[in-house]
Amino acid sequence: MWVECFQEVFHQTKDYLLSPPVIIAPIDKIHLILYISATTSSLGELLAQNENYGKERAIYYISRTLV
Repeated sequence: MWVECFQEVFHQTKDYLLSPPVIIAPIDKIHLILYISATTSSLGELLAQNENYGKERAIYYISRTLV
């Protein structure tokens, strides 16, 4: 049964997926953060950096499906 709260979560997820993070240039003298994901079927990497306000911003990302 599809209820109104499911519809709201669906729209929030859809909006999030339609507005991916903005890729920015790295800022000097601020630490970089590297996230790595590996499964038997895919690989992923995200390079990020914290802004002055503590919000994480994506610098570069890549993912591959393994065959």
